[in-house]
Amino acid sequence: MKGCEGKETDKGCFNKIKSHRNRYITIALILIILGMANLLFAFCRITGDSMDPNYKTGDYVLVFRTGSLYRDDVIVFKHRDKTLCRRIIGITDDVVDLDENGNVFLNGQFKQDNHHIIKSYEPCDIAFPIKVVGKGFFVMGDNRQISLDSRIGDLGLVDPNKIIGKVVFRIHLF
Repeated sequence: MKGCEGKETDKGCFNKIKSHRNRYITIALILIILGMANLLFAFCRITGDSMDPNYKTGDYVLVFRTGSLYRDDVIVFKHRDKTLCRRIIGITDDVVDLDENGNVFLNGQFKQDNHHIIKSYEPCDIAFPIKVVGKGFFVMGDNRQISLDSRIGDLGLVDPNKIIGKVVFRIHLF
């Protein structure tokens, strides 16, 4: 340390060295914690109206990057150059069906929606019923009149490798 040459036993010099060391350790710990948080969590901004009325344009969501995914979980995933947020309807080996009124049937049983869902059959360019094969997920937006989701062949089943994570918290700014 500057000004401490030959004075290693001097208490003031020792305290300066200790203070700098503690500062570096604190900075290193903060960087490690931020790095770990970035591995486990992500913040995403909702764009578009596909998840109305539950998630609105401009909302931010905290996404947990790991863990198991289940029916009704809301996930964030990549599709082409976009980040999308949708609700999981069907998982591996489920058979998803949709009637002309937009009612969902899962494995032959009417699926009661416990969320505020805007039902619609359209838009749709796939044939129902559809079996969820492999490790993919059948997803739908909560505003089904306008949602780009698994009912559209271009999106189809969501590949688990494209999933950023599961929404665990919503921040509504307005």
